[in-house]
Amino acid sequence: MISERDKKILEALIQFTDWLEKFGEISQDHQDFYASWIGRYSKKLYYKSALLGKVVVAPAVFCEAFLPFTRKLFHPPMRLPISDAHFAMGFAMMYKLLKKEAFLKKCKHFLDVLEKTRCVKFKNYCWGYPFDWQTKGGTIPQGTPLITTTPYGYEAFELAYDICPDEKWLKVMRSVADHALYDIDDKEIATDTNSCAYYPNAGYLVINASSYRAGLLCKAFKRFNSDEYLVAARKNVNFVIQSQNKDGSWPYA
Repeated sequence: MISERDKKILEALIQFTDWLEKFGEISQDHQDFYASWIGRYSKKLYYKSALLGKVVVAPAVFCEAFLPFTRKLFHPPMRLPISDAHFAMGFAMMYKLLKKEAFLKKCKHFLDVLEKTRCVKFKNYCWGYPFDWQTKGGTIPQGTPLITTTPYGYEAFELAYDICPDEKWLKVMRSVADHALYDIDDKEIATDTNSCAYYPNAGYLVINASSYRAGLLCKAFKRFNSDEYLVAARKNVNFVIQSQNKDGSWPYA
């Protein structure tokens, strides 16, 4: 017996899927302002001079807060792998709950999209931003795999596989895990303690990147029972633990 609360939740989900069908699968994004060349230049200037950078970045901040419709002036609508992965997972769970083939079909559709939008320059499956992204350390070109994006692709294929097994999806999962293990920079900083970067050959070490990598590799270990995944994950977890502040927080650069 389904409760009234669950009925309302289900109705909201059905309404959302109807809206998605009408609206389409591409849209503006909250990062549009900084995905454009103007936004990248503004951020680059800000990293060099905070005072001057604030003046240049201020219009984008204002538009983001009060005139969000202006995003279209900075960057065209697009699709993001993180979104496609979450849509795939959502439709997979809807299929698991309601057993409607239409939801399974939509799940498979978004998984197909993920296969097509992977970073093609790499042997193993991985995903990143479909636009250039400015950081303090330089510009990350579009098509560069990010360890903060790739795990969502793994989770999407894993959830779908657990609900409706397909060996093709299992191979994709193994490929994603191998990317995280072999392609993402991993540097020893202490005994049994390693840190990694956001993307291959990044040259710097990050706490949340190490967290994402450890999480993905732990899932892969449970799935494939390969010790090398667990060994690498433990070293990243040790780094995250050792980086924690005394008050329980973690620093962010």
